[in-house]
Amino acid sequence: FTAQVGYFGQRSDTLTADVWVFVDNEKVAEFRDLKRAQGLQDIDIILPKNARFLTLMSTDAGNLIEMDQVGFGNPRLKANATVLSSTERERLAKFQAEKATLDAKIAALELRKVYSVVAEKEIPEVRVLVRGNPESPSGDPLEPAGLAALNMLNRDLGSSGSREDERRAALARWITDPKNPLTRRVIVNRLWLWHFGQGIVNTPSDFGSGGDRPSHPKLLDWLAEELSRRGDSLKAMHRLFLTSATYQQESRYDDDAPGISVDGGNLACFGARIRDASRRKWFATRSSSSAAS
Repeated sequence: FTAQVGYFGQRSDTLTADVWVFVDNEKVAEFRDLKRAQGLQDIDIILPKNARFLTLMSTDAGNLIEMDQVGFGNPRLKANATVLSSTERERLAKFQAEKATLDAKIAALELRKVYSVVAEKEIPEVRVLVRGNPESPSGDPLEPAGLAALNMLNRDLGSSGSREDERRAALARWITDPKNPLTRRVIVNRLWLWHFGQGIVNTPSDFGSGGDRPSHPKLLDWLAEELSRRGDSLKAMHRLFLTSATYQQESRYDDDAPGISVDGGNLACFGARIRDASRRKWFATRSSSSAAS
């Protein structure tokens, strides 16, 4: 197996990356402190016939961005013994010369800046924003906390002295807390959306006051609790949807079908929003029979 590896970040003596190559669990190549100025490095290793996994790995040099600027290229698999004709040797020499020219052009390029997400060494203070303006913070610094409206959950997400990973872990626990009803409702609504075409809440990314209300709130709550009862298994919920009588209904339209007079808009199936007043009144008088269908 042959390939090449290079670091394509800013030309600097301090910005480097490390690269390893593994065949199965054995390290077969290593490039430490790879710099931009070094250009492309050749990888040339023997793969045993029984090899199962080839792993190319890169890590940063401590500032969390270099590993994204390592590139592997020109991968080739070839037999150990290769006999080339004179024509093939001439073509190979031509391509190698062209490659050397391109390598020189790449090495001459300079990237002075890179856009990346870098963790703050010191987490900045969070304060109340006057009218949402980030340039006008006021009041006392705020401690990390969850939404007060969900008073069934522990709002504590750490303190101003907590590390970033501790805050993230606390937020993940808050979102996935079994007492948090919102997470499961959002998930099952999206599952319903992708199975039936519309969600029970027709605004899957907005469960707030600016979004739609659920067409069948009891169904949404039941599905959310069913997800919990089934061990939070999405696979189990897929099976529930696909084996349901609702999903298995025939899609062919028929004026004589009994469901047309009861639920002609497929509201029981799709949870579509009822927009005009006449349809709201119609649905209010038939909601119980519609849900039964």
